[in-house]
Amino acid sequence: MGERPPELDAKSYTIDRIHVLISYRLEAGIPVIYDIVLHSNDLSMARELAAVSSLLSLALRARVPYGILLQSLREINDEFYRKLADTIQTFLAEFDMMEPPKEVPAKQETILSFTLEAPSEKKDVSEVEDDKLAICPVCGKRTLVVENGCYTCINPECGWSKCEF
Repeated sequence: MGERPPELDAKSYTIDRIHVLISYRLEAGIPVIYDIVLHSNDLSMARELAAVSSLLSLALRARVPYGILLQSLREINDEFYRKLADTIQTFLAEFDMMEPPKEVPAKQETILSFTLEAPSEKKDVSEVEDDKLAICPVCGKRTLVVENGCYTCINPECGWSKCEF
């Protein structure tokens, strides 16, 4: 897939109380998904959601076909992963790449476009000046800090984060 573009579009969905952010770029009218980020305000789920987000994004960067990715998610014996597969299928159906699932398990919340700034040197969040903060692609506030290639929203109501490795 090559280098990640600095500017991507994204669609946000909610499955139960878990937020799903699918960032993509249209290439010749076809959506190429770069990242799928899962987030919940329930901190007990943070590790699992971060791990699944990383694995999904890695699979997408390795160009695993969408059908195989969806089938693998559906083979996990858990209702959430079936709903996640249906949500991704719903996203792809919006671009006429797949038939929509029989049920639409997720509520689409927002469509946004964002640019990620280049990582800068690590700073303590309390030392970061407002003009050094980027706009968070999830909450839309100027609360995004970049540390060691990781983007973290310091808005306590949001807390979105993404790491580039």
